[in-house]
Amino acid sequence: GAIVGVVGNTTFTAHFLEGSRGFVLPFVRRLTVESGFLGFTLAYAAGLALLFANGRWKGAVLALAPLGQMALTAYLLQRLFGVWSFYGCAPGPQLMGKIGPAWIALVWVAGYAVQVGLAQAWMRRFRFGPAEWLWRTLTYGQLQPFRVGLSAAN
Repeated sequence: GAIVGVVGNTTFTAHFLEGSRGFVLPFVRRLTVESGFLGFTLAYAAGLALLFANGRWKGAVLALAPLGQMALTAYLLQRLFGVWSFYGCAPGPQLMGKIGPAWIALVWVAGYAVQVGLAQAWMRRFRFGPAEWLWRTLTYGQLQPFRVGLSAAN
């Protein structure tokens, strides 16, 4: 996965095959780039699985589990935070074009750490994230138990 990811992201970063006419070369470029994204995703997942299988790192990987259990909520909050911080909605700092990659990486690392902490705190009390609860409730057509320890009959 990592090899495919490097090839795909190199193609994306270097803009190989960009501006090509016809169907084949633009299609090949897009296929290579998308395969690169998928390749890195699979490499990250495999890396986490290997860390989980290794007894020393199991606790660190398990610390990320609550964020995975409420992935839809986390995704939606990330989008809202990004729109607020970079585009200045409601009124935000309008950081688009004002900060460089180092600051963006710092915001990403700090934001991820905050999300992991909030997800751990949330999942100690509730079965699902808010968006996941709503999704399940709409899917099954009945209110789902929200708090930990409550059954569907409560």
